[in-house]
Amino acid sequence: GSAGAITVDEAIEKLKTHRFGQNDDVLNFLYESAIGSHSDPALRKKLNDGFTRVLESDAAYDAKQFACRQLALTATVEHIPILGKHLTDEKMSHMALYVLRHIDSPEVDKVLLANLEKAAGRAKLGIINLLGTRRCEAAVRPLGVLMLGSDQQVSIAAIEAIGRIGTNDAYSQLSIYDVSKEPSKIEALALERAHLNCADRLLESGDTRTPLKIYDYALEAYSPTNRAAALKGLAQADPQKAIPLITDWLDHSDRPLRQMAVRLAQEIPGQKATE
Repeated sequence: GSAGAITVDEAIEKLKTHRFGQNDDVLNFLYESAIGSHSDPALRKKLNDGFTRVLESDAAYDAKQFACRQLALTATVEHIPILGKHLTDEKMSHMALYVLRHIDSPEVDKVLLANLEKAAGRAKLGIINLLGTRRCEAAVRPLGVLMLGSDQQVSIAAIEAIGRIGTNDAYSQLSIYDVSKEPSKIEALALERAHLNCADRLLESGDTRTPLKIYDYALEAYSPTNRAAALKGLAQADPQKAIPLITDWLDHSDRPLRQMAVRLAQEIPGQKATE
């Protein structure tokens, strides 16, 4: 139809004033072009430049959101600064984060860290979350500061992100919490999960000493669901040490502990476990 006669530049101009619910020809044309641009570097550059212009213009939110969606398919390192400008914007930040998630570069960590302090509300939580997902080691200290702040939502997000980063440095940072601040019930549970995440990550990297310390403490002191997770970790780190516990827990009164014991009893290899 008529959309066939349109150029990329014309479509981008039309996109700037687009509102969702209007005729979708322009969106379909741009979407098809973005998909088709995988094998056409010149077209891809033209589209990326266009979508970037939309983001830098005073176009409607709907148009910027669409531009971000397409950039997620095609964005490169050069788009990081423009996306960074939207990270502190409550409305646009989740779309900017969505695109950054798809770009594999240490520059992404830098722009996230640069905007961590400036952002507020949902935008801040989104940045914290992505730093955790990316396991950004440089984020451990700034997240440690947020973890001890007075905003409970931010504190919990920071605790969880540090746990997902899961390095020795992250573990040390989590350990500062108890010295500095009395956790609320919900923060205490987040700390338990974060410590266990650290243990699991460290175990993956070949360290058994710290994980065993964390699992041992967790098995004594944590909530039932997290004690169950600790038993699973222990079974990976030191199966022989886990066997007596698994045996004890097979008829435990706490359901999460009993279910985990039953599961691990079936999975742990070796003659001793079978007996």
